[in-house]
Amino acid sequence: MTLRRLASHTSGIPDHEILFFDQAPRLSPDATVARYGFAAWAPGSRFEYSNLNTATLGFISAETAGKPWPRFMQESIFDPLGLRSTFAELPRDREAEAAGALAEHLTKQYDYDISGRFVGDGQLRTAHH
Repeated sequence: MTLRRLASHTSGIPDHEILFFDQAPRLSPDATVARYGFAAWAPGSRFEYSNLNTATLGFISAETAGKPWPRFMQESIFDPLGLRSTFAELPRDREAEAAGALAEHLTKQYDYDISGRFVGDGQLRTAHH
């Protein structure tokens, strides 16, 4: 596996949703990759979107930068490009504030619960969050 294969979703890592189960215990980046970061097929042999590819790139960039991933993204990408309304992480209670004039377009977010059911999480979230 290479960084390029992670970024292009050709690493061989299958789709991985447990990063987002509401009631699942959060694993450390090392434990997440050790448990779920396996190649189910030969890297480069096929494309399959995997949230763990993206998360692993985040883990690597945070470790390399020596700072949390949201701060790395803000300082290294969003601020230099002048992206004042772009964020990597936002507390749920600040979503309407961040949406500003678009707050009326907030939608209910759906997610998987610990048993794998697709359910509404009861929070108002932006459609693209």
